[in-house]
Amino acid sequence: MPYLLLVAALLTMLIQSFVVSTIVKGLILSYVFILVQALVDLFRLPLRKATINIYPGLMLFVIGFVAYQALAQLLNVIYLPSFAELPMRVLVSPENPDVAVMRASLFTQSAYLITCVAFFLYVYKYIASGGAPERVIRIARIGVLAYVLYGFVEFTGFLITGGSVDFISNRITGVDSHYGTFQTITVGGFVIERMKSLAGEPSMFAFSIVPFVIFFYYLKDRIYLLLLVAALLSTSTTAILGLALFGLIEAVVFRRFFRVAGVAAAIVAIVVLVDPTIITSLADYTVTKLSLQNSSGIDRFDNLTSSLSLFAGSDFFHLLFGYGFGYIRSTDGFSTLLVNTGLFGLLMYGAFSLYPLLKLTYDSGYRKALLVSNVVLLILVMVSVPEFYYFHVWFLAALSWYEYLHRPNPREAQL
Repeated sequence: MPYLLLVAALLTMLIQSFVVSTIVKGLILSYVFILVQALVDLFRLPLRKATINIYPGLMLFVIGFVAYQALAQLLNVIYLPSFAELPMRVLVSPENPDVAVMRASLFTQSAYLITCVAFFLYVYKYIASGGAPERVIRIARIGVLAYVLYGFVEFTGFLITGGSVDFISNRITGVDSHYGTFQTITVGGFVIERMKSLAGEPSMFAFSIVPFVIFFYYLKDRIYLLLLVAALLSTSTTAILGLALFGLIEAVVFRRFFRVAGVAAAIVAIVVLVDPTIITSLADYTVTKLSLQNSSGIDRFDNLTSSLSLFAGSDFFHLLFGYGFGYIRSTDGFSTLLVNTGLFGLLMYGAFSLYPLLKLTYDSGYRKALLVSNVVLLILVMVSVPEFYYFHVWFLAALSWYEYLHRPNPREAQL
């Protein structure tokens, strides 16, 4: 099969806690595969040996992105902002908060974004060149399954040994901090490891898996049941939110209220029969976090309010264009995008995510899979997990854009 590096990127796109080099902390496998693929094609194109050419689209994006960021930096020079009122954990790079021009994170985070765009273009172009969506979905399915099975290896290993059995993760952040943490929770009197697999932490695992629970559910692929169990074992509020949104869309948009209510009631009944304290344990954990009674909830609320306060106090032009991509990372994508890219940037990201979905007719399970998984993913990014650099976000977006541009609605095809 051609484009084996693209295949490798699809297989490893969910892996975040293993890096090729701990010196370059964000150099995960899928990034390396796409960057090498892009470099190979750069040399093959003049020889006319490359069947996929992402460079026109990639250069168009880079030119527009650089111009946008240049404008933000010019505004920083004119208005001289300070980020001193933000918590230090919100600033991505460690420079003094008074440094507003060309912070180091502008370059590192932009490099991640450009790599994601390259991946998006490769998936889209590969399908458009005859690869077929079904083929890339099968490849992604293998990667998702392996990713979840490793999570079950960790989960079972903890039950046997009482400790972490993760022998693959090696990513670090900051000076010497491990990427994510080994976390346990007591549920119904049992201590279990919160499933994280190679995501680094449970919330990131849930963010990675929940969209595929939804996607494969609509494709009537029973792998979704395994993914659903894994998502629930993360005991993450991100998983709870994502699955609740899934149920809400099913009930309201597709008018399956009684089915959703029945499934929810059945799950609760099974849990109560097994151990009623599981419900109260999970409810207490969720309420404690949302009501700002633990450090995670407090930090999230502080990050959100401080970021929105900075944005609200901005001059008119910074309100529109932001301060610079990658400057801050709050714990929600909404305030992160507002501060970094302004209202225009937030609207452009929303339009990129939603426009093809708004133009489709949902006459098949596959199209419903695209709609619900992408909408849930966007909401999770906005309110829970501000990860714009996870490849599965761009994978599902590529499928949506191909469906919109190359598979017209039945009514349009007849015109």
